[in-house]
Amino acid sequence: MFADIEGFAAWSSIREPSQVFTLLETLYSAFDDVASRRGIFKVETVGDCYVAVCGLPDPRRDHAVVMCRFARDCVEEHILAVNQLEDTLGPGTGDLRIRVGLHSGPVTAGVLRGERSRFQLFGDTVNTAARMESSGEGNRIHLSDLTARFIQEAGHDRWVERRESVVKLKGKGTLQTFWLVNAKRQQSEDRGKCSKPRSFARRAPGSTKSLQEARDSRKQRLISFNAKSLLRVIKLIAARRDRTERPTTGPQWKAQGTNPLEEVVAVIELPKKSKIGPRQDPATIDIDPDIECLVHEYVSFLADMYADNPFHNFEHASHVTMSVTKLLSRIVSPSDMDFIDDAEASAQLHDHT
Repeated sequence: MFADIEGFAAWSSIREPSQVFTLLETLYSAFDDVASRRGIFKVETVGDCYVAVCGLPDPRRDHAVVMCRFARDCVEEHILAVNQLEDTLGPGTGDLRIRVGLHSGPVTAGVLRGERSRFQLFGDTVNTAARMESSGEGNRIHLSDLTARFIQEAGHDRWVERRESVVKLKGKGTLQTFWLVNAKRQQSEDRGKCSKPRSFARRAPGSTKSLQEARDSRKQRLISFNAKSLLRVIKLIAARRDRTERPTTGPQWKAQGTNPLEEVVAVIELPKKSKIGPRQDPATIDIDPDIECLVHEYVSFLADMYADNPFHNFEHASHVTMSVTKLLSRIVSPSDMDFIDDAEASAQLHDHT
């Protein structure tokens, strides 16, 4: 099995490295737990690609069936994770989809000895599985003809459906492939209530109300994301205000309780030969629950002011928030450094602003 996140490159390009790490760690941890339960062997992860195999190192006759169940679980875990992470990792996270490709056959497997030895797979079966993934679709499980045949021979004919069009794979030519029917549809079929075939990515037929509820849920996740971004800034401000040592030169920060507008300056001067003690860790700052509520209400109020305009809406504004947050994180606070003179201060700050 090869599983790859669709749209990951564009998504990660506007995120902090820590956010990218959070997404991959969350997904891979969930996949690892499922692999442990299903008896699947995780081969490796390469960037946003997860590679696993069934039938190695211990052979098993039902490898194709078990791998299909594992793939279904991975898609479900992915959908659940990206929706839950959207209010933390920002807009667009819930739109990430996972492509999964399965192929069955013989492989060359073993541990390549060296400085960092690891178990690896080689052969045409591995290459074909990778091709199945790259030619698949988001939140769907793409099966080769051979894997589909193994599933049918195991008595699970209703698990597979023929792909509408043939696919052309590099080095393989034109092939007829199959989709793995999603678990919810399979349950419906088993109850004798089969509906029109659909994939994980397609929403089940529902009322306008259910569609509106989905939009409202997405809006609430975006509100939560923006509120958390503002609360992190508030913690940074509180940590700066709570320092016992103040700069003798440079910007003089107002004490807590003054008008915040008085802290706004047109030009921020670099400090001159000032030594300031370390500020309090912002993560240790406790925000009053009333403040958190006010921030959430404030963001909600702003969200309600946006019209559903395709090129300027609340989701677009949330993307701007995310970009600004990333930009500001690149700016190193001069008060966190000890400078000898203005020249050194400018030199150290130049690469970070």
